[in-house]
Amino acid sequence: MTHLTERASARKVIEPDLFDLDGARYPDIPGSKTEDGPSRIAAEKTKAPASKLRQVCLQEFRAAGIRGLTADELAKLLEESPFYVRPRVSELKAAGFIERAPARRQNDTGMSASVWVPTSKAFEEARP
Repeated sequence: MTHLTERASARKVIEPDLFDLDGARYPDIPGSKTEDGPSRIAAEKTKAPASKLRQVCLQEFRAAGIRGLTADELAKLLEESPFYVRPRVSELKAAGFIERAPARRQNDTGMSASVWVPTSKAFEEARP
């Protein structure tokens, strides 16, 4: 599915719906920026592994409870790259399974990072 955004309209470019892969939609599957570029290829390659990792991430957020986790803490806990875990955190947020806590914590680079905690939906539904 494609749509014409205002910026794209001004450039006369049709941009694809960023999160539409074979009818499934973000955050249920990884998103892509283009219909046929590198981000689409990456989204296709990570679709199945991302679904499994998203479930594991949600389990860890449930276990962390109100203390929560930053995306980088979660990556370290799972022994995965933060670049692979951060999008799963975004997907869980978009799906309503986690929310940003008021607290922030410093990550390994010294930057302040959002802490994410599970919502009631995370405990009500069996799988994201």
